[in-house]
Amino acid sequence: MRVAILFLVATLAFGWISSCGVGGGHVGVGVNPDLVVTITNKPGGIPQGTSLVFNATVSGDPSNKGVTWSLTPGNEEGTLTNLSPFSVTYNAPATPPFPFNQITLFAISVSDPFNGDTEVFSVTVPGLTTTITNKISTINAGGQPVTLNVTVANDPRNAGVNWSIGTPTANCAGACGTLSNETAFSVLYTPPVTFPSSPFNMPLIQANSITDPTEFDRDSFTIH
Repeated sequence: MRVAILFLVATLAFGWISSCGVGGGHVGVGVNPDLVVTITNKPGGIPQGTSLVFNATVSGDPSNKGVTWSLTPGNEEGTLTNLSPFSVTYNAPATPPFPFNQITLFAISVSDPFNGDTEVFSVTVPGLTTTITNKISTINAGGQPVTLNVTVANDPRNAGVNWSIGTPTANCAGACGTLSNETAFSVLYTPPVTFPSSPFNMPLIQANSITDPTEFDRDSFTIH
């Protein structure tokens, strides 16, 4: 009875840690600090309708019990088969989950349920392409806003894109201009009123497919 209670507490604690926004990577601080769980292959994207074998290693576990596998709860996230202590087969659904295409695979130590690893990935659509059709190369600080448009070819859902702005090395936080009037296929970019310092004078606007977030296009430009 005591063992069952301790296992339940550990499982609930790990679930609480995961629900607090932990992304891909090692999760939690285990009872055994020397025990480390690692999912060894992390692809980031898996084509729809295909399968992939994930593997895990568990170092510092004297009992060598391996891990238990699970997915984030949902109706369209795919399935797990061929479960074993150190590997599992993930079967991607025929179409990506919608509207949120992000799946988390958990590998939790059997010996120490506080300790585990996660992999966050998307279901991809082969042949889907995203293109910003009217890219700009330069714009003046204080200049007129510009509407950027995007096309998404071979998207079975015709869901469009999510827009973002930043720099290769820093978050803009408004310093390199702002995006507004966002729709699935267009966005209004307004440059900053005054000339920004580096690196904010060389921003990029990115359009990520909603159906397949691994597919995107970017417009990199310079503010004068």
